[in-house]
Amino acid sequence: MFDPELLSTEAGRKELKALAGRYYQTTHDAIRRYDKHHLILGDRYEANAPLPVEVVESAVPYVDILSFQDFRDPVRHLDDWHKKTNMPVLLADAARIKWQTEPGEFTRNNGKWYSETIQSLYQNPGCIGFHLCGAYQRNKARRYGLLDEQENPDVENVKLITDANQQVLKWVSEEM
Repeated sequence: MFDPELLSTEAGRKELKALAGRYYQTTHDAIRRYDKHHLILGDRYEANAPLPVEVVESAVPYVDILSFQDFRDPVRHLDDWHKKTNMPVLLADAARIKWQTEPGEFTRNNGKWYSETIQSLYQNPGCIGFHLCGAYQRNKARRYGLLDEQENPDVENVKLITDANQQVLKWVSEEM
């Protein structure tokens, strides 16, 4: 849709910013036409792929939250984007699992990683939430999740995740 080579020139960056701004304005206006109070999460940006700042800057006037997926270093990336934009940020998709599995092999979510990540995200004043990828039900296609095909929970990791969430609730209640 846009030739990345154009980003090497001021005119190209200006063109991308105008294109992205028009996209976000159109989307924003269409949503607001039907629901003035709808929370606009924006696009889900891949934090580990090239992301021109012009695109994010164009989104800022038209979204309520900047959403990212990040399977490498979400804590650092979200903090960087919050500081660059002063916008609330959402970790819209992340997990620490074994992605490359053999046929029929399942991989478990990592409750310890979740706990460490949510504790670190809590230290970012701009972070408003965290969506765990593959958190629900694993099956032959997905091959990861907190419930197996018979809906039996991964007790160990569910407990670690529950404990981490309860700790965040405790911190929040202590601050109020």
